[in-house]
Amino acid sequence: MATGGGSSTSSLGGREGRERRGNGLIRSSSSPAEVPVRQRIYASFYRFRYGWSFNSTIQFSNNSPVLVLGKLYIPERDTKPQSEGIPRHILMFMDHFYSLPWMTYRCGFSPILSSSLTTDCGWGCMVRSGQMLLATVLHLHFLGRDWRLSSSDVTGHKIHRQILSWFGDSESELCPFSIHRLMEAAYYHGNKPGDWFGPSQVSILIRDCVRRALREHINLQKLNIYVSHDCTVYIKDVQDIFESDLDQSLLVLVPVRLGSESLNPIYIPCVKALLALDHTVGIIGGRPKHSVFFIGFQDENLIHLDPHYSQTAVNMTRTDFDVSSYHCRSPKKIPVTKMDPSCTLGFYCHTLEDFNHFRIEAEKVLAPPMQKGQYPFFTFSNTRQKEIISPEISMMDTSALSLISSNGTLDLIESTWSEADDFVVLECINEDVPG
Repeated sequence: MATGGGSSTSSLGGREGRERRGNGLIRSSSSPAEVPVRQRIYASFYRFRYGWSFNSTIQFSNNSPVLVLGKLYIPERDTKPQSEGIPRHILMFMDHFYSLPWMTYRCGFSPILSSSLTTDCGWGCMVRSGQMLLATVLHLHFLGRDWRLSSSDVTGHKIHRQILSWFGDSESELCPFSIHRLMEAAYYHGNKPGDWFGPSQVSILIRDCVRRALREHINLQKLNIYVSHDCTVYIKDVQDIFESDLDQSLLVLVPVRLGSESLNPIYIPCVKALLALDHTVGIIGGRPKHSVFFIGFQDENLIHLDPHYSQTAVNMTRTDFDVSSYHCRSPKKIPVTKMDPSCTLGFYCHTLEDFNHFRIEAEKVLAPPMQKGQYPFFTFSNTRQKEIISPEISMMDTSALSLISSNGTLDLIESTWSEADDFVVLECINEDVPG
């Protein structure tokens, strides 16, 4: 283990039959224990394929700051290493990282809807990344930004366990954000279990499941959700949400595409600046064909949680279920240049005033440097979304819209989406970028 000084680093790692429900969906009622041999082999393959990387050593610089979800951990130059040569700011970063919820591939759960799928290995990575963002928001909403898994707060740990139980791999209404429930939402958009999803599509699934949870009286303590369209946050729509209940908090999801085939390098400073905002709750994204959940960066590398690790489904009907498989001790990182251009950013606003503060801070960093204010990452508009929709736009194009009804509630639009559903491609000439 390297100690401080020079270019030193720290190594971190280490039933037959079916049942029809009232909503018209058909679900298999096979026992979770009856996992088909093919699915077991598939799960074992993914354990072998990805499992090695979670035991590998990842180097983090002892001399560089680490940023996680707006929290900056700065090296203390006059402080001696605290443990095994690891400086204090790296240990604090690791404490924060280990406290974040980790959603991975699971196997051995009950079949999803009418399929025979008892695992999401090979297709559910983007959905799991979306679950991680939502779980992160819920922890922030219920427990605050500074809660850690190492805390001795008994109440906090009970709340933590309750939040995780909402993501249990079950069709139960007690698990409103399970992969089963997310696939129910996808069903209404013309998709099925086993399909691959993009980050913008997962944003819509999260939105639909949060709304349904509110209708089913799941106690989310007045957490609401807004999904932007065409890289634009419509301020009047957000104000309408808060006017229906001023005590609400809001998760803002912004799907974007930062280039056609690869990340346009002019947006790299914007990615890092947005991750540094106090309001950020992460990015659903990854590298091409490999989704991860980005939570911060060190130097020119993005830090992330990777869902590509197959674990056995946890029985969350027990009040003392083991939470250890929902936390990761091995942070991963990739160069920011390898980030896939398709992603969704998440921001948490505690109040309307907090949203206004977020808008002011975000607008300072949305335009790429050297671009003279052109080609912003996304924009804010002082209008309502429905006020600017052209009559010529088809229903396919508006499938992801978050329209506000006259009574201030959010209406679900049940229609399919296209593969490139609600993106505006932010592609531009980067002739002003040095090098």
